[in-house]
Amino acid sequence: LSPATPHDPVIRYAEPAEIVATFAESVGLSFAAEEPPHADADLATATKEVLRWSVHTSHPRFVNQNFAGADPLGVVGDWIGAALNTTSATYEVAPVFTLMERAVIDKLASLAGFPRSPADDAVPPGLFCPGGSVGLLFALQLARHRRDPEFIRRGATGEQMAVFVSGSGHYSSQKAAALLGLGLDAVVSVDTDATGAMQPGALESAIDATTAAGRHPLAVIATAGTTVTGAFDPLEPIADLCARRDIWMHVDGAYGGSALFSPAHRHRLAGIDRADSFVWDLHKMMGMTQQCSVLLVHDPGLLEPCFATQADYLFQPDKRNASLDTGD
Repeated sequence: LSPATPHDPVIRYAEPAEIVATFAESVGLSFAAEEPPHADADLATATKEVLRWSVHTSHPRFVNQNFAGADPLGVVGDWIGAALNTTSATYEVAPVFTLMERAVIDKLASLAGFPRSPADDAVPPGLFCPGGSVGLLFALQLARHRRDPEFIRRGATGEQMAVFVSGSGHYSSQKAAALLGLGLDAVVSVDTDATGAMQPGALESAIDATTAAGRHPLAVIATAGTTVTGAFDPLEPIADLCARRDIWMHVDGAYGGSALFSPAHRHRLAGIDRADSFVWDLHKMMGMTQQCSVLLVHDPGLLEPCFATQADYLFQPDKRNASLDTGD
């Protein structure tokens, strides 16, 4: 990257009306009822306008609370994935990507102290997700499945459950609770210390109060790297409490999970190996392009009964390499 100059700003800010007017000269940002095809020259002009008015995240002066520009090798990898334009649902349609995903998931699991796949054809200890919010959604579904394996067939029974997250935790906990039918009232905010880290004593008090009110404690969401202050919840005492009370422990390491690569900072994640699930966004601090998130699980055996439907038109059990199909 060349040094920043006045002619190469991070962003050329413009109001929406200005951007719309600029694109109207080539390819407009709205569509007529009968939109005609555009000339190649107009498409080239529009492409330049996209680059001109977008935020340049690879700029040396771009600073964001969640991510930075992607590593050039990550960009090349994205180009390859887009050019090949396949899906990793089955081995036969994406043989290389299937093996790559398994290798990366196994490596990330080993960094977190999670069990790796016991065999080359075993279910990997996790799966890639389009962001940490979806990873949390899957984690809470796994927590509910462990508590009630028949839920996916029978449906809700009306049991009131609770999910505990620090007052500095991510808003995805509320979205996941709403989507899973737990309800926004199921999300219990736990007090934090001055740094924004969850206080274990406050967590236990919240669990006791919620239980006394008739709600079952389903999961605790510990945060490793909060969005605002970068705080790390103390995982060891939280793990002790979850083990003692038989509560699913999920770690939202979307931001701070990458500290596992740092000899100086990985101690902040001490106890991560005791979590039931762990979300890690590789597009935040690992130089991957948006979005690249992984959900790691301590017990991969829960994945198939919780999520798979055995669609036999696609996932035939008697075909070659059927055990490598991860789309289900």
